[in-house]
Amino acid sequence: MKKTIIWFLVLVFAVSIAFSSVACKTEATETAAGETSAAQTKAAETTTAETKAAEETTIAGKPLSEIVIGKVPILLANPYHQADVQHFVTYAKEEYGVKDVVVIDSEIDSAKAVEALDQLLAMKVDAISFHSIDPDAALPGIMQAVESGIPVITFYTFMAEQVVPHVTIKEAPTSREMGVIAATKWKEFYPDKPIKVGLIEYVGLEQTLRERSEPFIEGVLSVDPTAEVVSRLDGGGVMENAMKSAQDMIVANPEINIFYGTSADYSLGTLAALEAAGRGKAKDGVPLTEILVGTDASESELLKLYDPSSSLKVTQGLTPKENGRLKVDTVIKMLFGEIGLEDKVEFAGSNKVFDYWSVSIKDAEAWMAEEYFSKVSLSTN
Repeated sequence: MKKTIIWFLVLVFAVSIAFSSVACKTEATETAAGETSAAQTKAAETTTAETKAAEETTIAGKPLSEIVIGKVPILLANPYHQADVQHFVTYAKEEYGVKDVVVIDSEIDSAKAVEALDQLLAMKVDAISFHSIDPDAALPGIMQAVESGIPVITFYTFMAEQVVPHVTIKEAPTSREMGVIAATKWKEFYPDKPIKVGLIEYVGLEQTLRERSEPFIEGVLSVDPTAEVVSRLDGGGVMENAMKSAQDMIVANPEINIFYGTSADYSLGTLAALEAAGRGKAKDGVPLTEILVGTDASESELLKLYDPSSSLKVTQGLTPKENGRLKVDTVIKMLFGEIGLEDKVEFAGSNKVFDYWSVSIKDAEAWMAEEYFSKVSLSTN
C-alpha cells in the first residue's frame, strides 16, 4: 500500500513538472512574439514616416504642400488649352498635393509670354510650365529661373537651342494619317475630280508646319501623287482671322476640295467661310464640294464632324489630360532632382484621329468626357 502511494506521488510530481515546463515555454514564446511584433510595427511605422517625409519634401527641403507652380498657356481662349490647364491644376493638387498653380495667359503674344514669365519669377513660384509662340524671346527669363534653381519646362514649341527640358506632342503620324483619310475618301466619292488642297495654317510657326501641315500634305500625296497644293494662308491665331483668310482662299481658288485648318479655330473659321459661300455641306455624311479637316477635336469641332450635313469630317484630338499630367510629372521630377534643370530631354504625348466614317459617336463622346470634361451629345438624331 505504501509503495502504491509513493508511486502515485511521484507520478503527480512528474506531471506537475511537465505542465510547468510547457507553460514557461508558451509564456516565453508569446513574449518573444510580442516583442517581435512590436519591433516590426515600430519599424513599419518608421518606414512609413520616412517614406511620407521623402514624398513630401523637395530637394530644397520644402514640403509639396507649400509648392506653387506657375503655368503660362499659349492661348486660354482655345478649348484645348482650357482643358489642358484644368487637368494640369487638378492633377498637381490631387496627385502631389501642391499648394497652388498660378496661370497667366500669353494670349498667343510673344511679348505677353515674356511678361508672364517675369511676373511668375517676381512671385517666386517654385516651378514653371511655359508655352509661348516664340520661347526664344523668353530666353533671359528662362535662364534667370535656372540660375535661381527654379525648374522650367517648355511645351510644344521648341527653342532654337533647347536649354531646359521640353514636353511636346508627336503629331506628324496622325497628321499624315488624316491626309491619307481625306484623299482616300475624296477619291472614293469623286474619282474623276482631281484633288486640290488648301491650308489655313500657322505660317510662321515651324513646329506646327513640321508636325501638322507638311505631314498632312505627305499623306495626301501618298494616296494621289498628282494632288496639287493650291494655297497656304496664315490663320492669324483666332477663328475670326482664320475665317477671313479662308474667304480669300475660296474666292481666289474655288477649285480647292480638301481644306485643312491646322487648329480648331482654323477649321471652324474655314467652315464658316465655306458656309457663307454656300458650301461646307454634306449629304448623309458624304461631302458635296470639299472635305474639311481640322485639329484639336474640341467640342465644337466634333459637333460639326458628326453632323452628317457638314463637310468637316476629319480631325485629330490633342489629349489635354495626357499632356497636362505629363507636364506636372516632369516639373515634379525636376523639383526632386530626378531631371536636371538644364537637361536637354524631351517627353512626348500623342494625338487621336477622328473621322466620321470609322470612329463611333459613342467612342468620341467617351473621349470628350475624359479629355475635355464634356457631357455633350454628338448625335444629331
